[in-house]
Amino acid sequence: MKTVQIGAFEAKSHFSRLLRHVQQGVRYEILHRGRPVAHLSGSDRGLRAHQIDKLLQIGREARANENDITQEDIAHWRREGQR
Repeated sequence: MKTVQIGAFEAKSHFSRLLRHVQQGVRYEILHRGRPVAHLSGSDRGLRAHQIDKLLQIGREARANENDITQEDIAHWRREGQR
């Protein structure tokens, strides 16, 4: 997971944008006067939902390309979704 440092004022000013990035897996370290004071990261539930969406998209693309999805593929996706 990528961690980005950001000042407290900028975090306050752009909070909605930061939340969208957090949904995509970015983690923020919030600084106050140059010192780390907090982290902003996704909840387990939100990250799992994002991962599930990603896996479903892979499945849709595989079907669109007429690739055969094997039991091994499904097992791999299941393991990835449990992380």
